[in-house]
Amino acid sequence: MRHEMSITTKDIVWLAGLLEGEGCFSPGSHNPAHCRIQLNMTDEDVVVRASKIMGLVIHRYQPRPPGRKPTFVIYANGDRAVGWMMTLYGLMGQRRQAKIKECLLAWQSYIPQRKAHRKPGKAA
Repeated sequence: MRHEMSITTKDIVWLAGLLEGEGCFSPGSHNPAHCRIQLNMTDEDVVVRASKIMGLVIHRYQPRPPGRKPTFVIYANGDRAVGWMMTLYGLMGQRRQAKIKECLLAWQSYIPQRKAHRKPGKAA
């Protein structure tokens, strides 16, 4: 059984501050509606805390050239990213809010297309 973390307002505010400075909000490269939030850092403890709050898996990358610190990366895609963007929007600065708005508009415009491709009686 997986233990779910209880997320507090303090956690969300901390995450917003972290992503304001270190995060990336972007529409998908092949499909703009596939939004993404990404955090890429060498501070493992910080990435671990963010991953627990967001419920994400950490990816570890070895540096090139050797001798540099490894990088720890988390990313949320699609509907999970959209949910976090909506949660964090009001806590972000103008530049991040503009990027989030761009992502959400792309995601919203894709919803009717996604529903149109479903066949009646089939589970999504």
